Amino acid sequence: MKIGKVIFDKLSNDSTLNSLGYSTNIYPTMAQQGVDFPYITYSVVDDEPIMSKSTSAGSLADIDEKKIEINIFSESYSNIVDASVAIIKSLNRFKGTNNSVVVDSINYDDTNDNFDQTRAVYIRTLDFITRVKN
Repeated sequence: MKIGKVIFDKLSNDSTLNSLGYSTNIYPTMAQQGVDFPYITYSVVDDEPIMSKSTSAGSLADIDEKKIEINIFSESYSNIVDASVAIIKSLNRFKGTNNSVVVDSINYDDTNDNFDQTRAVYIRTLDFITRVKN
């Protein structure tokens, strides 16, 4: 997942997220067991390769379109609100090269809030549609 390099780099270097306590608590797919709140996870939830006329048999599609889900976990609701604003500012409409990954676009798509009563933690899920050139 090349886009994961971009997501991790942009979020781990965001000064607002660092001030909210997320700088070392950003994980692909799921956090390690026993990690303290707050933390962020990111994962691909839908993968759509975009073929063109020039795509030959056995080669990669020209562009990979992926839906990325970013989950924010915190014991404070205001913390997930502030973190989500920072994440959207950092990622939405990004286009360029990051970690040798050529990003055609990252676009914010949706938000969903939840609360886990067992762990007494707020969870906000942000969805982004990404397009990465191969």
